[in-house]
Amino acid sequence: MPTYTKRHPQRSRDYDPQRDPNDNSDYEPPNPSDSPCGTWDLPDVDPKPSNPPCDCCKPSPKQPEPCQKPPRSKGKDQDCCQQILDILRKMPGGHNIRVKKPKQSPKVKSANLCCKLPIKDAVIPMLLLFLRRFLNQTPPANDFEKGIQAFLASLPAEKLDALKIGLDAYDKLPPSIRECAFETRFDTCDNESLLDPQFIFKVWLNEAIHIGRASIFDTQNGELGSGQVRPWDQTFTRVDNPDPNITLTAPWPWICQVNPGADGRNWFKNTEVTKPGKLPLNIFRFEDYEFSKVCDQIPDPGDPSKFTFNCHNERPTVPPPTPTGGFPSLAVNCQNNQRYDFPDPSGTVCLMVPKTFPGQGISLRGLNFISPNCKARLRRLGGGFQDLVLDCGVIGDTETPLMRDGKVVASCEVRDIIMFTIPEKVKIGVNDVPVPPGRYVLDVIVPNDTNYAPKSGPAPTEFVSNDVWLDVLPSPNQEYRVWTDDAFCIEETDGLGSDEPWFQAYSVRFVPSGTSLVAMLPQQETTILRTDDVDSGESISFSAPDFFHGKFAIGEVFALSVYGLEVDSDDAAEQQIKDFGDAYLLYWKNFFTGLAVGTDVTLVSGAIARGAATGATLVAGAAFLVLVAVVGLFYAGWAPADPIGFDVMTFDSLSLFDLTNPTTPLPAAFSKSFGELSLEVNPQNPKKVQPGATQALYSEDHIYRSDDEDSTYKLVYRAERI
Repeated sequence: MPTYTKRHPQRSRDYDPQRDPNDNSDYEPPNPSDSPCGTWDLPDVDPKPSNPPCDCCKPSPKQPEPCQKPPRSKGKDQDCCQQILDILRKMPGGHNIRVKKPKQSPKVKSANLCCKLPIKDAVIPMLLLFLRRFLNQTPPANDFEKGIQAFLASLPAEKLDALKIGLDAYDKLPPSIRECAFETRFDTCDNESLLDPQFIFKVWLNEAIHIGRASIFDTQNGELGSGQVRPWDQTFTRVDNPDPNITLTAPWPWICQVNPGADGRNWFKNTEVTKPGKLPLNIFRFEDYEFSKVCDQIPDPGDPSKFTFNCHNERPTVPPPTPTGGFPSLAVNCQNNQRYDFPDPSGTVCLMVPKTFPGQGISLRGLNFISPNCKARLRRLGGGFQDLVLDCGVIGDTETPLMRDGKVVASCEVRDIIMFTIPEKVKIGVNDVPVPPGRYVLDVIVPNDTNYAPKSGPAPTEFVSNDVWLDVLPSPNQEYRVWTDDAFCIEETDGLGSDEPWFQAYSVRFVPSGTSLVAMLPQQETTILRTDDVDSGESISFSAPDFFHGKFAIGEVFALSVYGLEVDSDDAAEQQIKDFGDAYLLYWKNFFTGLAVGTDVTLVSGAIARGAATGATLVAGAAFLVLVAVVGLFYAGWAPADPIGFDVMTFDSLSLFDLTNPTTPLPAAFSKSFGELSLEVNPQNPKKVQPGATQALYSEDHIYRSDDEDSTYKLVYRAERI
C-alpha cells in the first residue's frame, strides 16, 4: 500500500468532542466588508490566505434565503388590442401596420439581477473600473492597464459610445441592486492593487469556478463545504472471530453515484445504492444508459449501406456444458461483481461500469463527505501501476434535511458532491508516466475531523467509503462536429406584433497540457439566428457556423453557452444593441487575452489538482460568465430586449464518442431553471445510424421557456463524427 499524507486541520483548544458535529451556531463567517480597501483572499483559487482559518470546524454553506423575484409590473398580453389590430389590418392599407412588442421595464429586469448568479459578479465592475479610469484620463498603473488604455483609444467612436452606455446603465442601477448583484469593492476602493493583473485573474477564475460548480451541479451558490455528519449502522464481517458480524454506528462515507466528465449529465449507480438506510432498490430510478448493452447489427434490405441496431440489456454469462456432459457452472456475476447484477422481471441484467479517460474530471454523489480534505483513491485491478490518491473538492448537501421524523436522514437521498480530475500523467521518480488504461477500484478517504468514535477507544483518524469500479480508457482520437440547424417558435412572447428572436452562442475551450500547464484557447462568439416576423407555430430557417469542428486534445473540454433575446425591430434600437454587444465582447476578449498573457495560469491547474474545479466546471463557468455577466446582465439594465432563453453545454471526446456511438444508449432527458428562464433537454430517439454502421448522428431538442415572456422556443443541436 502506498503512503499518503493526511492533512488534519489543527483544532481549537476549546474543541469539545461531545458537541454535536453539525452545530455551527457560534461560527462567525468573515465579513468581506470588514476588509480594508485593497485585495482580498480567494482561497478556492489561491489557498494562501493571510490568516488561515481552522477548516475542521468550518460549517458547510448555509442555504441562502430564497431569492424573491419581483413580479412583472403588468401583463403584456392584450387580447382586446390584438382584436383592434386585426380589424385595422383588414382596412385599406392596414396590412402594412406593424406593432413593436412591449418590453419589460429596466426596473423589473435590473431587480432580477439579484436572482441570476450564485456569486456576486466581479467581471462587470472590473471592466468598468478600467473604462472609467480611461475616460477620466487617469495614468495607467501598470503595463496591463497601459495595454487596455491603448486598446480603448483605438476603438471607433461608435464602439466607445456603446461602452459608455453600459457604464451609464451600471451607474444608474439602484444602490441596493448593485450591491446585491455586483462586487462593488471595485467601485468604492481607490487602491491600485485592484488593478494588478494577477489579482484580477484570480477574481475572474474564482467567479468562473463558483458559477461552473453551481451550474453543473445545480447547487445554490457553488460554495465548497463539508457535508453534514449523518451516522448510520453498517455491519462488518470479521474473519477468525467467534462473532463474525459486528454492527457499528458512524458517519460512514458512501459513494452512491459516479458522473464521468464531472458535467452533471449522466450519473451511474449500482445495487449497493440501497445499503445506507436499507432502502428497497425499486425506489431508485435507473436510466437506460446505466445498463450494459448487447447489440445486433441489422442491414437494411433495400440499401446494404444502411443499418439499424437491435440492442438489449446484457445478461450474466452462462458457461457452456462441461465436456463430460455434466451440469454447467452457474452464471458468473455481471462485471464479475454482484453489485452490478440488476434484478429484472425477466431475469438478472447487467449494469454498466462507468468509463473515463486520463485528464477527465469525475464527480461523485454520496453522503458523509464530512471533511474538506477528502481524498479519492484509485487502484488498478491486477496491479501494474501505483495507487493514485487525489485531492478533492467537496460540496455539502444543504437541501436534504439532517433529521426527518426524529431519525437521521442517512441514505442515498443525500447528495454531498466530491469532484476530482484523473491526471494524464503522474510523476514516478524523475519521470512523468502516463496513467495506463484498465479497470480501477475507486473509494473515498474521509479524515475524521469530527473525532467521531464508532466504538469505545480512540476515534479512527479516517473513514473509508465503499468502492466502485471505473474503466479508464485511452482518449478517443476522433474528429467531431457540433452545430445547430433547426429552430421552432412553439409560443411567441406576449404582446402585439411578431417576435424578433436573437440567439447568440459563446464557446470556450480548455486544454490541460502535461502535468502543470494549462491553455485557455481563444473564445468564440457565434450568432445562431437573428430574424423578425416570427409567430407561434413557425419554423425558423437559418444557417449558423459550427460550434466545434475538429479533434479534442487529451483532457480538453469544450463549453457552449447560448443566450436568447427578443429584441426591438426598430433599426436604431437593433443597431444599438448590436454595437453594444460587439463592443463589450471585443473589450472582454482583449481584456482576457491580456490577463492570460500577464498572469500565472498555473493557478488554473492548481485549482484542478486540488479538486476545487474540473475542466468541465471551469469552461462552463467561463462560458456562462461571458454571456450572462458581460452580455446578459447589461441588457437588463437598459437595452430594449427581453431574455427568452439560456443554456450551457459541455463536451469532451468521451461524451461525444458515446453520443455518436450507434450502440450506446441515449442520455436521460433533464430540465433546469435560471431565474425566470427554464430549459428542457430531450434527446431525439433513435440516433440516425450513418452508412457503415460505425457511427451515428446524434440530435437533441433544447426547449427554452421564459416565464416572464410566456414564450417557448426550440433549437435542435447535433453532433457527428467527421
